[in-house]
Amino acid sequence: MTRFMKNLWLSLLLFMVAMTSTESYAKGPSKKEVLDAMRKATNFMVDNVSNRGGYLNVYTEDFTEQWGEVPARPTQFQIQTVTPDMGMLLLDAYEATGNEYYLGCAEKTANAVIWAQLPPGGWNYMADFDMTVQVNRACHPDEHHTSIFHPYPGTDLYSLCKREGFLENTSMDNVVERRNAVLNLPEFPRREVEKRFVWFSYYVYKGVKPIRSIMLSE
Repeated sequence: MTRFMKNLWLSLLLFMVAMTSTESYAKGPSKKEVLDAMRKATNFMVDNVSNRGGYLNVYTEDFTEQWGEVPARPTQFQIQTVTPDMGMLLLDAYEATGNEYYLGCAEKTANAVIWAQLPPGGWNYMADFDMTVQVNRACHPDEHHTSIFHPYPGTDLYSLCKREGFLENTSMDNVVERRNAVLNLPEFPRREVEKRFVWFSYYVYKGVKPIRSIMLSE
């Protein structure tokens, strides 16, 4: 784990442990106080610092700026050392406590790493959940044809999605193919996928084309 991320988590943990009475602090924290501090520190990291399971190196106190090896957008996270090592730290917490909460947090981090994996099998050192938007904004295409991934029954992908519990409606009834989301992924709920789909043109062309032109193109 990068020194900063490890120190951030440990600093939060020590701060929570220190928030005890003078008497109990003098005797040393109890097991319950340590476990409570671990949970509070992890809650903060997962709920306030994490980007859908991914992490960066450095954050300002108010989270208005963040960096990996370079300044990062809010949708980015760093694969190189940071996110995988945070996942390992969460697994260490699970191993030490047996608390399934830490395992669940580690799974969220694993999902981010899996999502960022490239087709050849490797990773870029940074990943971006809004990468498709950023690529289209850089290219400024005259038009685009966007659809939502649809797992077809009878394919290996459909079987995988069904087995993992990602299919919200396995019968596919009343589903407009490639226009409605049917997958409910741990870090990308169906409603968020559909929201991103509906607003995709706006995200790509805002500041480039008039709003009226963007809306009428849908």
